[in-house]
Amino acid sequence: MILFLLACGTGKVVLGDDTNDGGAVDTSGEADADTDTDTDTDTDADTDTDTDTDTDTDADTVGAVPVVEIWHPSDGETRAAGSEIPWIGNGLDPEDGTLAAGSLVWSSSLDGVFGTGDRFEAPLSVGSHVVTLTGTDGDGNAAAATITLQIE
Repeated sequence: MILFLLACGTGKVVLGDDTNDGGAVDTSGEADADTDTDTDTDTDADTDTDTDTDTDTDADTVGAVPVVEIWHPSDGETRAAGSEIPWIGNGLDPEDGTLAAGSLVWSSSLDGVFGTGDRFEAPLSVGSHVVTLTGTDGDGNAAAATITLQIE
């Protein structure tokens, strides 16, 4: 007869022999509650002394400027004088999410401020305009997007 010791990943040691009679003996002193359903639970006291104090407050987004985009009209378009132009844009802040419509201000190099919000219609005067959408987040951080628009 040959005796063997088997150390299991559970911390238990099993004593057995080569007689193949299923006579393995658990020497851990604990009752084996494993019924092969893979629902073992760690009941050992946690002795982890990890002192990691990383609370991950997304410090990389604190004070970050928003991202502002003009979706319509497209850069370089030409529009007819006197026509209502649909203006569509968006502002997204890493901390606050989507910027409120009142935080989005539209201005033209020729006409000055001509609207606020993420969607509205307004005409521009004849000429070559640099249109700027400026978005300001709750912390006062501002970002802008620009397009050029020709009105004839």
